[in-house]
Amino acid sequence: ENLLTDIHNDFQQLPNPSQYILTTAVFASKTQVDNFTQAGGNWQTVANAVTSVDLMAYDFHGQFDVGGGASSITNFLSNQSVAATDPLGSSDFSVENAVAAYEAAGFRADQIVVGIPAYTRMEAGTGETDQNHGLFVPLAGDQPAGEYGAGVTDYKCLINQTYCNNYTLPA
Repeated sequence: ENLLTDIHNDFQQLPNPSQYILTTAVFASKTQVDNFTQAGGNWQTVANAVTSVDLMAYDFHGQFDVGGGASSITNFLSNQSVAATDPLGSSDFSVENAVAAYEAAGFRADQIVVGIPAYTRMEAGTGETDQNHGLFVPLAGDQPAGEYGAGVTDYKCLINQTYCNNYTLPA
């Protein structure tokens, strides 16, 4: 927060300071908002210093959940809200919960930018006959590597495999 305040103050000393914008990327999680506050951080100070915060509203779930106990199930990569059928329904990982947390911390709605993924995280072992179409089922231990590791592949590769950089999508 001190760095952001210092940069903001430096911008104010320049001619036409309103032409400059200052943003910061932040976790999209109420827990992380609370952790920053509990560690002595002041979100209102950040809100006063920046033009906007960019919520990293992606990677809520993925192959990294394998072996994570109850969370070791398939779930939305970037969900708007917590699904009513989500067995981990108490999770604060949703766009709605994150936006509400930052608004409660002192940010105006017009300061909040929601980032969405332009890639996918592939998950294997979900089966095709599951009633949830592969959602909220246990993750297999053997997951596809992906173009960039851990099942990560660009969206452009999914829609046109000529953009896959010599990577072949799994069947």
